[in-house]
Amino acid sequence: TDWTMQTHRVPYLKMCLVIASVLMFLWVIIAERKNRDCSKNLSDVEVDSVNHNKKKRRQEKIKGITPPDSDERPNIKDYILYPPSLCMQKNSSTKLDYLFVIFSAPKNFDRRNAIRETWASEIKEVSNSRTAFLLARTENDKVQHAIESEAYLHADIIQGTHIDHYRNLTLKAKMMMRWVLKHCPKVTFLIKCDDDTFVNVENLLKVMK
Repeated sequence: TDWTMQTHRVPYLKMCLVIASVLMFLWVIIAERKNRDCSKNLSDVEVDSVNHNKKKRRQEKIKGITPPDSDERPNIKDYILYPPSLCMQKNSSTKLDYLFVIFSAPKNFDRRNAIRETWASEIKEVSNSRTAFLLARTENDKVQHAIESEAYLHADIIQGTHIDHYRNLTLKAKMMMRWVLKHCPKVTFLIKCDDDTFVNVENLLKVMK
């Protein structure tokens, strides 16, 4: 009888071990899946946090150059410096053949002087024309003081209130158009240049005739 009971008990124990093994296996699978889900969620949170920080840094970097809020944009009607009599004669606007507006960076003093001493001087002698340099604002006080002295000496500096940056070239162009329309309305040809270009005066006059 004891032997018979032991014989029946062995299959029962085997079945219990099998069931326990299956349950243990299922528990391990579920635990691993939960760990993966948690890891993925943490990774997503970290990625979102990194992306948010990058976006915030980009916005902070761009802020002050081209602010997204139109209320914060610089007023392109305002000027720090400009020559009020550049296109004037006897207190009235004079008719000009050419007005050269040269886009220049605040610190490019040598380039502006080179232009004044070469083609700008030449074309003024052979035609009814004016030359002006268009600058944006600089945050360097030393450079700004030098620009003010330059403007006083040559009377050909137009300086806007927006920060000097390539992202603000559109503002610079709009500032040029507004200033010309208001202060030089009788000019026949408005010619935009950069301070790293050279104008061949002889060829220009031939083409314009």
